Amino acid sequence: MIANNSFDFRFVSYNELLQNGKIYQNDDHAFDAITIDQQRDQIIIGAKNTIIRLSLGDFHLLERYKWESSTNEKTICHHQTQSFNECENYIRVLALRSHDQSLLTCGTNAYHPTCIWRRLDSLSTIISNNEKFISGNGKSPYNSQHSSVYDLIDTGELYSATISEPVFGINDPLIQRSFSQTKQLRTQQHDSNWLKNPYFVRILNIGQYVYIFFREISLEHLSCGMNVYSRVARICKYDDGTMKFSDTFRSYSKLRLSCSKKLTNEITSFDFNELQSIYFYSSLNLIYGAFNLPKSGLTGSAICIYTVDQLESIFKSSFLTQKSNESYWTSSPIEQDMEKCESNSSYEIPSTPSGRVLRSGVLKSSFDALILDDIRIGHLLVDHFYDVTVVFVITLDGLWLRKYSLITNENDKKLCLIEQIELKPSMISSNDWKVNKAEFISKTKEIIITTSISVLKISVARCSRFNTSHLCTASMDPYCTWDNYYQRCTFSRISSWKISRQLLICPILNITIDGGWTPWSSWFMCQQETGEKCQCRTRSCTQPKPQFDGKSCQGNHIEISQCEVHGDWSPWSTWSTCPETCGKTFRSRTRTCTNPTPKNNGRLCIGLEREEEPCPEIICSSETSRLSDWSEWDVCSKSCGGGIQKRRRTCLSNGEKCNECLDEIRLCNELPCLLHPVTIWSNWTRITPKDRSNSDDMITETRTRFVCTLSSSSDQLEINSDKVIYRICNNKGHDCQQIDSFDNWSSWSNWSG
Repeated sequence: MIANNSFDFRFVSYNELLQNGKIYQNDDHAFDAITIDQQRDQIIIGAKNTIIRLSLGDFHLLERYKWESSTNEKTICHHQTQSFNECENYIRVLALRSHDQSLLTCGTNAYHPTCIWRRLDSLSTIISNNEKFISGNGKSPYNSQHSSVYDLIDTGELYSATISEPVFGINDPLIQRSFSQTKQLRTQQHDSNWLKNPYFVRILNIGQYVYIFFREISLEHLSCGMNVYSRVARICKYDDGTMKFSDTFRSYSKLRLSCSKKLTNEITSFDFNELQSIYFYSSLNLIYGAFNLPKSGLTGSAICIYTVDQLESIFKSSFLTQKSNESYWTSSPIEQDMEKCESNSSYEIPSTPSGRVLRSGVLKSSFDALILDDIRIGHLLVDHFYDVTVVFVITLDGLWLRKYSLITNENDKKLCLIEQIELKPSMISSNDWKVNKAEFISKTKEIIITTSISVLKISVARCSRFNTSHLCTASMDPYCTWDNYYQRCTFSRISSWKISRQLLICPILNITIDGGWTPWSSWFMCQQETGEKCQCRTRSCTQPKPQFDGKSCQGNHIEISQCEVHGDWSPWSTWSTCPETCGKTFRSRTRTCTNPTPKNNGRLCIGLEREEEPCPEIICSSETSRLSDWSEWDVCSKSCGGGIQKRRRTCLSNGEKCNECLDEIRLCNELPCLLHPVTIWSNWTRITPKDRSNSDDMITETRTRFVCTLSSSSDQLEINSDKVIYRICNNKGHDCQQIDSFDNWSSWSNWSG
């Protein structure tokens, strides 16, 4: 295993992976099942309570469909299990039916598996002939933690291997055929000779048979403890399950799958018994198997390769039988007619005798296992790039994707590590991280990976990391070629190793490597020693790091931008010249906030921009005075509302220009004007004299004029008496004569006797 802090150019960090990879991540979790629909350029992913469609090209979201269990189903589930997390709908089956381009979707549905046919281009659209919901029992596991595999073959039949809903608290592992034109068939229920605590790995559709790969507790060595053996079972596609076993496969049989490495004595061998992953390369009829050592023992794994011819031939071996549970297993002869698998409906497929399902043959690799000492394999993918076999391994803990080239020298084969890619983001704990499924797209040379929190799309190569021709060649990456025209290492569809395959070796790690910069990091906030905040970004000379006398990177490893600049004052200017005039005068000096000018939210300058101080006063005398006295103020230009008044003086100098002001202006009549005056007269009112005895006396009457005004500076109405007038009338109120007032009295006459 390459340590992530080493300088090995084969290591690719998670951040480097994202530079040319794609990731889909949102609030969904437990991404699992994968279906690739290249005809519509889309990928369909099953998750917890959700099915999503992603564009195969740019990986953008096409559709997100929520499929949750009902409240009632969750309540029933809660009574069955203490795990509330399991009482959800985990989508575990996504199978594409070719003849009508529909999609079978199955989920755990809160411990009650359910399936629905949907449209590929609209997940919310349900396709239903008779019933909307189909029982998912035997098609999807009821518990999301159980192993489950399936294959929807061209006939429209679904072969599935999973753990069915428990009966009386006992799990029911089974292999099942659904949607058949004849009847639904399955393995014998609760018969450990057929299946004993299996872990299902893969179903392959090859020729007239369906092959199921799994591992289980061995039957052959029960006396030696609970040994685990890897198995492959076979079922004829035309099995009709008639006669005695009306709902049970009649053609089912299984045998051991072996992956071992001979020890130095060439006699004994070391076995890898726990099958974990199967990859079928159909164009070459090769089956690749990944096997692990038990978790309780040493860490190690192996890859073995089998041919379809080997597989078909080994199923001609005889059956193993026991006379009793304590007796040894012995082989029994078999009639070759029992092995026929034909589509002719008139031909009756002979039934397998009861209990005879285990064959004596062992499927072995044609050469020694390819050993990987330091890891356990979780997923295995294979690509044949021209003459080079490239093996992709995802570790069982989901932390790494490792790329190997298979090197063949005479009779020896070995795996050379080309690349090791970090899959887990650093902020996610190992306990919260799991790789669930992985698929290889041969056409685009990409790998699709579903994890507990995301979906990844990864290219098979990252050739641009190699910045020199020597490094590009030393990487020994079969996908990478040095382009002399553009002077760069590129991913080429034409392998540079096609002609010179004999030159393909393991990567050359001690080659002189010139240093190369990593991409710039994102901008982040940083702070200078003086306290100013800036935007910074960094890079390191580690892609690759200079090795074996290689050149160091040229340039800066840090870039600083948009630093805060606090403003500061420039020096004061010199004082201005005092004017040579009599009277009080001043001089001034200035400064500007430009030393430096504030930038990027920096502080402004504090203080005065201009200063003044008095000049020495020159006393003005009558002899030396050049100005006349001020004139009187002019009449105000307005009677109200603010007017101006001017006054003037003249320059008395002999032809010299006076610098003093010759005109002066001031405001006047600033009281607001009264707007819209309205005049109202009161009625005439008689003034009653003190002495009323003489009715022949003249009478006096008065009335008052009121003025209503609205001020221009206020919206308040003001009412004031403006004028009072009088009139004198005879005692009958006639012959009235108006007088302005009683102010012009005559002199007092003498007192009467």
